[in-house]
Parts: sequence; structure tokens; C-alpha cells
Amino acid sequence: MALTKYPSGSLKELMAISFPLMLNSLSWLFMILVDRLFLARYSLAALNAAAVAGMLAYAFTLAPYVITSMSEAFVAQYFGAKRYAYLGRPIWQMLWFSLLSSLLFFPLAIFGTPLLTQGALESTYFSYLLYFGPFVAAGGALCSFFIGQGKILLVTVIIVSANIINMILDYVLIFGIEGFIPSMGIKGAAIATNVGEVLQIVILLGVFLNKTNRERFFTHRIRLHFPLFLRIIRVAAPLAVFTMMELIGWSTFYKLMRNASIVHITISSICQTLIFGLWFVGEGVGKAATAICGNLIGEKNHEMVPKVIKTGLKIFAPFFVLSLIGLLLFPQSFVALFFSAENMMIPTTLENITFCLILSLIYIFFAWVRLLFNGVLTAAGDTRFLLYTGAFSVWCFVVIPIYFLLNHFNISVETAWMIGAVYGLILTLIYSYRFKKGYWKKVLLID
Repeated sequence: MALTKYPSGSLKELMAISFPLMLNSLSWLFMILVDRLFLARYSLAALNAAAVAGMLAYAFTLAPYVITSMSEAFVAQYFGAKRYAYLGRPIWQMLWFSLLSSLLFFPLAIFGTPLLTQGALESTYFSYLLYFGPFVAAGGALCSFFIGQGKILLVTVIIVSANIINMILDYVLIFGIEGFIPSMGIKGAAIATNVGEVLQIVILLGVFLNKTNRERFFTHRIRLHFPLFLRIIRVAAPLAVFTMMELIGWSTFYKLMRNASIVHITISSICQTLIFGLWFVGEGVGKAATAICGNLIGEKNHEMVPKVIKTGLKIFAPFFVLSLIGLLLFPQSFVALFFSAENMMIPTTLENITFCLILSLIYIFFAWVRLLFNGVLTAAGDTRFLLYTGAFSVWCFVVIPIYFLLNHFNISVETAWMIGAVYGLILTLIYSYRFKKGYWKKVLLID
């Protein structure tokens, strides 16, 4: 069964699926973006602490999320093979996995926080995000049920609603309401994000278990199917380890920037906010590619898969060009979002910040392309390659070189972001080469 009414692999089909998925990805990314902008107005110390501790927390929370989101590929292939009675099964395996992940998150929040963070601000933000890690993982599983079928309108409505609530709570909890609610600062930002995430899970679970889905897709069958449980984890684990290793690498990058100077970490925090603000484009297209290519592979229609890659690049081009034009024409307006009248401007120039923002924009473009290839390879189950090539790339091409150059030559923040942009190009070329080799054609996830 086709995912949409449009021709398979066409621009209209990819956009029809990608756009709501972009909003889906933007759900938690927008929560982070709002956190950053409000925290910047609250204090630069809170902004920089969120940049360092947040990236480390995402390394641990997104690894289980990647595993549970792999159920999307299974749903897509079952859907493409017209085996509708199996669609609920992979979702429940990953919901059980999400519950089990609390055995990782809670001890890590309690015992890992003092070892992995520095200062009260970082510790607070890191621990609060980890306590709600199981909900992030469950969200990946539940969204996959709808995404794998191309049904994303409901998800979009839920996401928008949750973000509106998060935005209101962010402002109230960060700044407080005099006489009623005390100002919580960075703690309030973390609480608001977690409340928004929980709200999404509750509504998605209710729809997943409604009468229509129970009767057609057997979503009420909650039994642990151990062979399928292990198969999903086996396929997803390399991608999860890669994600965690890369994010830990980037967390180390931000710690290096923090230790270098206030200029390094503040400019890098602003660049990180831009990356989070635009990441949804590649994430949405990549997930859409997984759904479309999963169906194509399930139908054994491999010759249409390269068309999806070309179509994805057509989507990225205008996003990149418009973002670049906006950054070049209005750099001061963007940078001004991060400084209030109470915050003292860091000792640097607008030109320094703008140059680093352009470099981070170049990095995000290559990241989009990489996420597109990642989506196709994930649909086929070719995830071990992602582990082997990606897990240590950020360490080899970013962390170690920057650590060496900072200690021996005290390099500028501009040089550090130039290295990051080159890393994006290198990894994209590696993924492109793997796709062209065609190994993904030999893999099938379902029996």
C-alpha cells in the first residue's frame, strides 16, 4: 500500500511525509530552542551551562530514543508487505524497552551527575533531563507507529499543542511570577521541557490504543515477543552507540570551549542554538526517507531508492540558501536574541559571531545530507556501518585535533568551528560512498 497519493520517491511524496516529520522533530528541538533563548535572557551562565550539560544529557537520552525509533523501519516494512496485524508488535517491544531504560537513567542521574558535570547549573539541568529519559524513548516508539504508515497529521497537532504549553511553562518557570511562582532559572527550563514531553506521550498512547488501531493493527497485544525485541535492538544498537559516541564527542567539544574562555563557550552556545533550530530539516527528511525506502525495500523496489536521495537534496537546497541569506542580511537581529540589557556583552565583535554562525550553518547542511543517507541505510538495516564509521569520527576529526590545537596554539573559536565544518563534509562523503556501494540492497529486516 502506498504511503501517499503521490508517485513513490517524488518531491511531493517526500515533502508530504517530511513536513509533518519536521514538525515532529521540531517538537523537542523547539523546546530546546525556547529554553536557550529564555535562558540567554535570564543569564549567560545559565545559557552556557545548558549548552554543555544539555549536550551530554542528549547523548544518553537519544541513544535509547534511537533504538525505539528503529521500530519505524519495522512498521514501514510490515506496512509495505501488507502484514497489518504485525504493526503493533514492534511498538510494544520498544515500549517495554523504554520502561527498562529507567534502570539506566535513574542511577545515571543520581550517581553520574556529580562525576560528569561542573557546577550547580550544569548538575541541575543534566539530572532533570535524565530523570525523564524513559519518556523520550517511549515517544520514539509511539511516533514510529504513525510515521511508518505515513500518518503524521495527528502527531503534528499533538506536537504543536505540547510546544505551546512548553513555551508558556518555560517563561513562567524560568522567570517566575512575582508573589506566586518563584524564579527557577535553568531548573524551570528542564521541568517545562519534561512536562511537554510527557504530555505528548499520554496523548499518543491513547490514540495508539484506540478501537480502530486495536482492531486493525492489534495494538492491544502487549506481550513481549523476545525474538523481535532482540532483533530490533540488534539492528538499532550500532546506530544508538554511534549517536551516543558522537554526542559525547560534541559534549566534550563544548567542555573544551568552556575551559578555553567565556568568548569560546558563549559563541559556541549561540552556534549550538542555531544548529538545534535547523536540525529538524534533516531529521524530518531522514525519517521520511526511512519510511519511504522501508516500504520500497519491503516491496523489493530497490531501483526507486536513489530517487529519494535526489529528492531530499532538492528540499535541502532552498532551506540552506534562505538560512544563509537571512544570516548575512540580519546577523545583528539573531545575535541580539541572546543578550538582554542586564547581560554584559562578551568581549568580541559581531563579525566573529557571524563568521562562526556561517561555519555552523555549513556544518548543518552537511549534517542534513548525512541524515538523508542515514535514513536510507537505516531503512535497510545497514546500521553496523554507521557504528563503525561514525562512532569515532567526531573524536578523530574534531575533539582530538581541537584539544591539541587549544593546548599548544590556543586557537580561536573561529578555527574550532572551521574544523567542525570540515568534519561534516568528511562524514557526508563517507556515507555517500557507502550508499553507492549498494550493500543496503542485500538486507531485509522482516522475515
